[in-house]
Parts: sequence; C-alpha cells; structure tokens
Amino acid sequence: MRWFRLALTVCLTLLLLPLTAISAVWADGADGGRSDVYDRLKEGKRIPLERAYTQPEQPTVYLTFDDGPGPTTAAVLDILKEEGVPATFFVLGEQVRRSPELVRRIVEEGHALGNHTYNHRYEQLYPDFGGFWEQVEQTNRVLEETVGFRPSLVRAPGGTYNHFDAFYFYYLEQAGYSVFDWNVDSGDSLRVNVPRGEIAANAKAKTLKREMVVLMHDSAGHQESARALPEVIRYYRELGYRFAALDETVNPVQSSLSKSVKSKAMSRQEHERWQATAWERTASLSSVARPVPMVDAAQSSGDVPPPSLPEAQAPLQAQEQALSQPVAPPLELRLGPGEGERLTLDSAAYEFKHEKLYVPLRALTEKMGALVTWDGERRTASVAYGMYVMTVDLKANTMSVEKAGKTTATFHLADVKLKDGSVIVPLRSTVELLGGQVESFAFSDTLREVSLDVNHKGYGVLWPGKLDVRV
Repeated sequence: MRWFRLALTVCLTLLLLPLTAISAVWADGADGGRSDVYDRLKEGKRIPLERAYTQPEQPTVYLTFDDGPGPTTAAVLDILKEEGVPATFFVLGEQVRRSPELVRRIVEEGHALGNHTYNHRYEQLYPDFGGFWEQVEQTNRVLEETVGFRPSLVRAPGGTYNHFDAFYFYYLEQAGYSVFDWNVDSGDSLRVNVPRGEIAANAKAKTLKREMVVLMHDSAGHQESARALPEVIRYYRELGYRFAALDETVNPVQSSLSKSVKSKAMSRQEHERWQATAWERTASLSSVARPVPMVDAAQSSGDVPPPSLPEAQAPLQAQEQALSQPVAPPLELRLGPGEGERLTLDSAAYEFKHEKLYVPLRALTEKMGALVTWDGERRTASVAYGMYVMTVDLKANTMSVEKAGKTTATFHLADVKLKDGSVIVPLRSTVELLGGQVESFAFSDTLREVSLDVNHKGYGVLWPGKLDVRV
C-alpha cells in the first residue's frame, strides 16, 4: 500500500508540472542524447542555428557602413552610384529620425539596410539582453515608419566580440535576425581624422577569402572614409571580386565568443520568456528587407526602372543576350623561339575580364615543360618547373612558389577557380611566379597579342626564349 501511494504521488506531481517547464527542459543535444538548452547557454555554449546559406559563384565583397545616416552618407551614396556598387548600411535609430530622407535614398538606390541599435551606447546595450533587444525593436519601429519594413540584418555596436554571450546570439537568431560582424576593418574609427590613405590600406585585406565583409563608417567625422572608397572599390575589382549587399542568404561573419565574457545573469524563467518573445518575432520580420537589385543608369529611363520580364520570357532573353555577345576568337599561345610549340585555346577555354587574361593552368604549364599534379582532397594543384614548385590552393585562394625548397613569394588572389575540371589562373601572375614577365601587349578586335619574357626552365628543359600570346 505504501508503494502504491508513493507511485500515485509521483504521477500526480508530474501531471501538475507546468507544460512549459517540461518542454523547455529538453532539446536535442549534439551527442545524440537530450540536453537542456538553458544550461548549455548558461555554460557559454552557442547553439548553432540550422539555416541554409548561399555561397556566391564569384568572390564577393560586401561593403558595410555603420553609425549613419550622417554627414558622410550622401557622399558615400554618390560614389556608390557612380561606381555601380551596392552596399549595406547599418543605421542607428536616432540618426534615422534626424535624416529620414537619407534612409529612403539608401533603399531607393538599391542598397540594404541593417539595424545598429538606437543610440550605440554600450552601457545600455551590454549589461543584459533586455537593453539590447529594446534598442533593436525601437530602431525597427522607426525604420518601419520611414521605409515601410523592418530589416532582418543586425550589427552590434563595437562588434559581438567581448559584448555578446551565448544568450544574445540565441535569441536574436531564434527571432529570425542575421547578426553580422566583419572580416576586414578599414580602421576609420580608430581615432579622429584617420587619413584616407591609411583607411584604404587597412581596407585592403592581407588574406583574401571568397566573401569579404568590409567595415567602414558614414557618420560625422568620416569624410576621409568617403574619399578612400573609390580606391577600395578599385582594389577589389582588380582582384576579380564582385560587390553585393548583404541579405539573410549570406552566411554571416561572426566573432567567436570571448572567454572573458561570462554569461549574463539569466534565470530559467527569464530565458523561457525571451525564447517565447523571440519566436513571436520570427513571423513579423519582413522579406521586403532584401536589397533591391541596382539598375544600370543606361538601362533606365528617368527614375522608373525597366519592367521585369515574366519568368517564362527570362530564359529566352538570356539566350538572346548570349547570342548577341561577340564570341572571342581562339587564344594561341606560341611557346619558344621562332615557331616553337603552340597551344590553341578556344573561346570557352580561356577568359578575358577586368583587363586580365585567365588560362587553364595545366594546359599552359605543361606546354612550357612543367609537371602538373592535382590533389582533389586538398584542392591544390602543384607545378614542378625546373627549380620552381608552384602551388595553387583553391581553398585559400593563393598561389605560392618555392625555389630550391624555400618559399619565395605568395599571392593572395580571388580569381583562381575550378572551371569544367580545369584550374583557371591569371596568366600574368602565373608567369611572374615562375620567373617571367610581361614585355608588351596589343589588343584589337581581331588580334590580341601579349609578349612574355620567360626563362624556360621546364621539367627536363633548359633554354631561354620568348612566349608570345596571340589571338
């Protein structure tokens, strides 16, 4: 009888437990078991959000501007318009109230908007998540009044490192926000009146990645940032990067959690309340926050963009445009003195863009007498060329060369890629790494000619000569 009463008591206790207390305790654990979300967050462990992201086909730069709109915003927008480059503006709510016309211009000209809180004051944002959330919501209300939607992009003032704990990331991501830091800092806010030369130098990444998020500012005192902008754009364009605005399909750049930041004081009841608040907000985020594609001025009459084609007509127009493009003639590489050996590449086998020639690595270097090997697992190609060993790393986007076993040079390039089973490399950089140089070139509609001074020290071949690139 005593055992029966004990079992009955346990059953009644479980039945009387609040449903939220039971459901909130269990969540999938990384080890395949069940673990407590609240306890994991309190221990400082991030819970990754399952979301699909799209990797761009071409190396991409995302220019971002913080703390505006301000006195520099109009100048930045003018430059972006002239260059035909989209960007992302992380705005402060209090600044939006002061300059709503600039925010409307940002949207009208095809750029993306992000939420940078209301007043940027750390003492109100980082003691607890409630202060941060309140400012994000306040700015979103102002933006909805100004441009008609609430952005899904968020950037923390000062960045997430040393400011966010696991709870901050979890609630914002559960609410549907994408939190973006950066991987290139222009340094334009390190002190007052940073000169444009220093800003431009800092904005040129030393280590290139496929996606670069560049931090700049358009608030008061950042006129030099606007002056440095054309040089920054030119630098990445010459490396083969395209420019785009951020949206929720971009895999966000985020700092790791700082070990010096302990989880803020958060009770289980507070956690459940914030989790419920975040889930309620998910449905309210507007898909209109995606940037509007920028329209080339030559394709638009007045202020009205050209009408979009129905989906059924779009493929037809794409085919017509492709047919209307001039087909490049074959590229003929003449190796060696006199007639020498020749390598002919048809128009599909090589590329000419950004005033640079791109050719298949194996086809070029094997004709020069090199031995080429490919490591599919590491995604690297190695070229043995006399005393030289050149390595092309598609993961790191680098080309490096060793001479007599010592690394002599490394180029960080965005424009090395794998196309139709061939590693495509810039002709000039490849030849220079192997000891050659460009002597002269002459391009016309019917002839493209590049003369290269190359020391032919191929695999088993030793002789000097000329390499002529003819079209």
